[in-house]
Amino acid sequence: EYIPVALYPLLDEGDYVFSNHRGHGHYLARFHDPHGLLAEIMGRAGAVCHGVGGSQHIYRDRYLSTGVQGQSLP
Repeated sequence: EYIPVALYPLLDEGDYVFSNHRGHGHYLARFHDPHGLLAEIMGRAGAVCHGVGGSQHIYRDRYLSTGVQGQSLP
């Protein structure tokens, strides 16, 4: 997950991040919240999306990932 970490210094607080079904690195680079992400994946208390989004559908302020592959194709 080198790319998200390398791009993190270029992000401003107001920037939006849109990710894909492999967005764990993007999320961690943006928020530095491994506990919230792991809780989300496991459906536990303290989860980013209250355990509803799972691993692939994570939503947080100015961040969105989707597990629907090919949704961004024209």
